[in-house]
Amino acid sequence: MRRTKQQTAETKQQIIKSASALFRERGVDGVSVAEVMDKAGLTHGGFYKHFESKEALLTEAIADAFANSMCAWEETIAKQDDYSLTVQALINLYLSENHLKDTALGCPAAALGTEIARHTGGSKKCFAEGVKGMIGVFDKHLEGINASERKDFAVTTVACLVGTLMIARCAENDKTAQSYTEASNKTLLRLLSSRNPGEVEGAEH
Repeated sequence: MRRTKQQTAETKQQIIKSASALFRERGVDGVSVAEVMDKAGLTHGGFYKHFESKEALLTEAIADAFANSMCAWEETIAKQDDYSLTVQALINLYLSENHLKDTALGCPAAALGTEIARHTGGSKKCFAEGVKGMIGVFDKHLEGINASERKDFAVTTVACLVGTLMIARCAENDKTAQSYTEASNKTLLRLLSSRNPGEVEGAEH
C-alpha cells in the first residue's frame, strides 16, 4: 500500500523528534542513524527516503528543538499577569531544576553548543538563528533599558543562562549544580533590576 503524503510527513517528523532528543541527550557524535530510527520505531533502511544525510537530519532536529524551546517560553510569557515579571519568569524557567536535569528535551544551545561550533553549513546556520531567536525574546521584554544597551543585555543574559546550564550539568553533584544556577539567577536579576529608565543614561523620556 502506498503511503500518503501526510503519513510520509508524519514519519519524517517522528524521526526528527527522536533525533532531536537523542542528539541533546548524548551528543551528535554519540548517536548513530540506526539508533535514531530505532527510537522512532522504524528500520534503518528507511532513513534515506526522508534525509540525504545525518547532517541534514541534524539541521532539522536543531530547528525543531529551538522551536519547542520557544513554545515553552511563549507559554511562560503568556502566563504573566505583570509584564514586568516576564524576564524574571524566563530566567527562573531556564535555570529550573527540571530544565537542568532534562537534557533530552531542554535547550539545544546548552546541550549542543560546543559540538555545533565545530560544524559548518546548514546545522551551524540553523543553530545560530536559534540563538538569535533566544536573544530576540529578551531584547523584546527587557524593560527600563534603552535600545542602545538592551541588545547587549539580551546577549549577556542568554550567554549567562546557556553557560550556567552547561557548567551546572558538569558539576560533581546536585548541590554544586544548584549553587551555580542559583548564583546566576540572583546575579542576573540583580543586574537587570538595577536598570530602570531613570538610571539609564540617554534614555528617552
